[in-house]
Amino acid sequence: MRNAVKEILGKRIAGVVVKKREEKNPPYQVFLIFSDKTNIEFYIDGNEIKTTSTLSEGGLKEVREYGGEESIVFEVFDDSILKKVKKAARSK
Repeated sequence: MRNAVKEILGKRIAGVVVKKREEKNPPYQVFLIFSDKTNIEFYIDGNEIKTTSTLSEGGLKEVREYGGEESIVFEVFDDSILKKVKKAARSK
């Protein structure tokens, strides 16, 4: 794991988005979205779980749009994110 994992200590997780991307690398991505509108991506690389090198700016809207919303297989978030996003929640 990279240093970005250290940056999430003390942050409040406000949402989680999981994506499965057919025929693309990485095939699976898990985004933790924090209450301060930052996020971190965990992804599968071969048989390893890796993460990005730093936290990214952006909340639920930005994570949904990154790589396309059609690849979302699961998402869950609390009301603090829901108030800032116009699109309704969904879970598959």
